[in-house]
Amino acid sequence: MAQNQIRLIGKGANPVLKVSVPQEIRGQVRVRLWDADGRNPEVKLSFDIPKEGLEVPPVDLIEPGGNLSSLNLRTLTWAVRFAPQEPGTMKRYEVRVWVEQSGRAVPGGEFLYSGPFDDNKELDEVEKLGDIEEIGDVALLMVV
Repeated sequence: MAQNQIRLIGKGANPVLKVSVPQEIRGQVRVRLWDADGRNPEVKLSFDIPKEGLEVPPVDLIEPGGNLSSLNLRTLTWAVRFAPQEPGTMKRYEVRVWVEQSGRAVPGGEFLYSGPFDDNKELDEVEKLGDIEEIGDVALLMVV
């Protein structure tokens, strides 16, 4: 399986991961940053989108003033699980995940997911929302 490669600019601003979801959904967003050996995940974001809908906060991939080269060859993973606020009200979804530096998406750092909602999935075992979707991906960070 070919792995996505996100190319960060070595002398650029600190990178930020952003997630854009429709206001009409609720769900969960999880972002993790793994070490160069693919171990020791660091949770960068664990965010619940409530029924009322909220914007997903941007995720700083390193602390302000941190060393950008510390991201080289680390793995970034994300998962977004979501459903319409009201079951059956949306037929399609579009979710955008991207990494930017200095306000612009970096090469290889933009991912767009879209499609129909699937009525046969559940968000969790306690609450059945219907029309549940889950997207996610893995990318290798390269500082160039």
